[in-house]
Amino acid sequence: MTSAPNLSLTQPATQSSTLGSGVSLQVKATTNTGVQRYRASGLPPGLSINSSTGRVTGKPKITAGTFKPRISVSDYAKTSSVSLAACFASSNRHWSLP
Repeated sequence: MTSAPNLSLTQPATQSSTLGSGVSLQVKATTNTGVQRYRASGLPPGLSINSSTGRVTGKPKITAGTFKPRISVSDYAKTSSVSLAACFASSNRHWSLP
C-alpha cells in the first residue's frame, strides 16, 4: 500500500451532441494507488457509468431538463467526486455536459 494515497477527478470538458444521439464521456481519475470503482448519481435517464473505466455512455431518454449528476471514484483509501451539469433543450435539440 502507498503511504500517501492521492486520488482526484478531472472536470471533463463541455460535451454537446444532438438529442437522440449516443453519449460517450470519459471521466479521468489521477491516482497513485489504482482506482477501485467509479459511481454516478443523478445521471439523466438513459445514461450510465462503467464502474471499472469511468466512461459515461448511453442515449438520453429525455427531450428537456437540467440535471446535476455527481461522479465519484474510490480506491482503498479515499473517495473523490466531481459535480457536472447536464442541460437538455428541446428548442435547439442539443444537450451539453457539463
